[in-house]
Amino acid sequence: MSAPSRDLDFLMPSADQLSNITAVILAGGSSRRMGSDKALLPFAGLRLIDHVYRTLKGLFAEVLLVTDRGREIADLDCRKVVDIVPEGGVLAGIHSALVHAGQEKVFVAACDMPFISEAVISRICALNSRGEVILPYTRGGHEPLHAIYSKSCLPVIEELLDAGQRRVGALFSRVQVVQIGAEAGMPCALWERSFLNINTPEDYVSLCESAKVQTA
Repeated sequence: MSAPSRDLDFLMPSADQLSNITAVILAGGSSRRMGSDKALLPFAGLRLIDHVYRTLKGLFAEVLLVTDRGREIADLDCRKVVDIVPEGGVLAGIHSALVHAGQEKVFVAACDMPFISEAVISRICALNSRGEVILPYTRGGHEPLHAIYSKSCLPVIEELLDAGQRRVGALFSRVQVVQIGAEAGMPCALWERSFLNINTPEDYVSLCESAKVQTA
């Protein structure tokens, strides 16, 4: 990654800063480790993907779903597109999102983030004009599936996909990246919790058990 900058100012986005961003849910993964479609797993009265959709719908005028699934998520009231480059992984999902988005930038989120937060998304979007990629980081590392990407990244992404590259991290050394953390006014617990995603049956059981404890 080529010397990304860190912005420590706590900013909230204006309406103009949100208006040039399309929200995107990536739901094209195979859920191999889960063994079933994790987007459709129930949690707190909704499917995991519903939690993501409702939060994004409350912030953005346009929400786009990149998926290879059909009828089971047809009830989500948003435009649905598939990967233009098949079997290209996350990078292909971001590529399809940028090609189909009506705005110049996309905020990309995974479909399995039950605690996705308007406050955290707003903090990320406040910096959307400062780089081609606005890339959050947590104690676990960078979070490319909760980040902003610009259409100006498309030539590099297409070059990578043509070369058979599927790893989204390969993009970051070739575009302007701004890293963003929870500093300066954002509660660390809220920030870290927002990025929680579900990959395995054990993750899902832990999520459900923690919810029962909090309810009790």
